[in-house]
Amino acid sequence: MALYHLSSVPSTMDVARDLLYSDPLALQRWDGVLADEQTQGRGQRGRTWFARAGESLCATFFYPHKFTMPSHPPDGSLQTVAMLSLLAGVAVAESIHRALLKALGFPRSDRPTPPKPDVGLKWPNDLLLNHRKTGGILIELAQLPTGEHIPLIGVGINLQIREFPPELALRATSFLREGIQGITPSWLGAQIATSLKLWAERYAIGGQESVMRRWQYYDRTKGTAYTVSIEGRHIRGVAVEVASNGALLLQLEDGTLYPCFTASSVQPEDAQLDATERK
Repeated sequence: MALYHLSSVPSTMDVARDLLYSDPLALQRWDGVLADEQTQGRGQRGRTWFARAGESLCATFFYPHKFTMPSHPPDGSLQTVAMLSLLAGVAVAESIHRALLKALGFPRSDRPTPPKPDVGLKWPNDLLLNHRKTGGILIELAQLPTGEHIPLIGVGINLQIREFPPELALRATSFLREGIQGITPSWLGAQIATSLKLWAERYAIGGQESVMRRWQYYDRTKGTAYTVSIEGRHIRGVAVEVASNGALLLQLEDGTLYPCFTASSVQPEDAQLDATERK
C-alpha cells in the first residue's frame, strides 16, 4: 500500500475521514493521506496548524489493525485512545531515529562520529529533537456507517523550517535547524506507515506493556509542570511518570497523584503556542 498524496489540503485529517466514507476499500488501498501543504490542520486543544508547502510532514495515517472501541468500564475509551497516542508516538519516534541515521550516515568509518541527536517524546503528543519540539501527534476516531471505529493518526513534523516566531524560537526546532537534511516528507511518511504497522502488531500480541517499555526509552515528560482542571479549579501539578495504562500521573500541590488521560484536561505551564500548533 501507499499514502494518498495531495499537493494542498485544508486538513489531512478531514481528507482521510472523507476517504473512508467515500471508498469502502480505502483501508485496503491506502495507509493514509500525505499533503505537501496544509492550510487548516488541527492541533491539540482546538488549535490550528498551518504548514507551508515543502516545509513539513503533513500526514494522517489509518490505524492498521482492527479496532474495537471499549464501552466498559466508562473510562475504557479514554484509556484506549491514550494508549494509541503513546503507540503512535513510539512509532513516529522510531521513524525519526531512522531518518537521523540515514541523514547523518551512521555508521561511517571514514569520519568522526558526530554527536547523536536526542529523539524524545513528551506526553501526550510532543515529538522532541534535542529537547525542543519538532512535531506533534493528534488522534481522532472516525465512526463508519457500520459502527466500526477507525483511529486516525495525524502527524506533523517540522522538516525544512528555517525560522520560528520569537515566542517559539527557544522551544521549537526543525530537522533543518538541527543540521538534518535530505529527508523528504514522502520518505518519512512511508517510514512512519511501516512503523505503525509494526507497533500495531506488537500491541496486538504483547499488549500495552510492549508499547510502554519503548515509550519509557523516549520519555522526556518527568518533571514537566502542568496546570490541570479539576472540578472547575485550575491546579498545578508536576509530572511524575506515564503510567502503564497510558495516563500521565501528576503530583499535585497537596502531594496527591492525579491521573490524566487526555491532553484537553491539562496544559503545560510554559505552553503559549507550540511549533506545530500555530494559530
